[in-house]
Amino acid sequence: MKYESVAVPLILAAFVAVASSERALVDEIRTSCNDWCRKEHKLPADSKQCEDFCVFSSKYLIEAYDLEKVTSKRLDKFRVLCNEGCPKEFKDPNIIKKCVDYCNVEAKEMTETFAKDKIE
Repeated sequence: MKYESVAVPLILAAFVAVASSERALVDEIRTSCNDWCRKEHKLPADSKQCEDFCVFSSKYLIEAYDLEKVTSKRLDKFRVLCNEGCPKEFKDPNIIKKCVDYCNVEAKEMTETFAKDKIE
């Protein structure tokens, strides 16, 4: 399974849905994750795991910071929340490692993306 970042599409989906209800936000994120993962992964199992990781990390992305003001401290908080959440969400040690790797790739991608905007 490749761990290319879905951070930018996720953030865009979250911006679109942020004014909506919480349920609408979750639905929008799941749809964005599903669409992105189907494009990135040819095998259904890889696509399903990608979607699970995508939705899981999105939960922590939203919890870590509000979408109006992104800061490096909040990106660090995302990385910590996501990495600590992997063993709570998944039981298989191999899946936990993949989940942590996914979280780290997402955090790195977001840091690079927002560095252009000179986050604090």
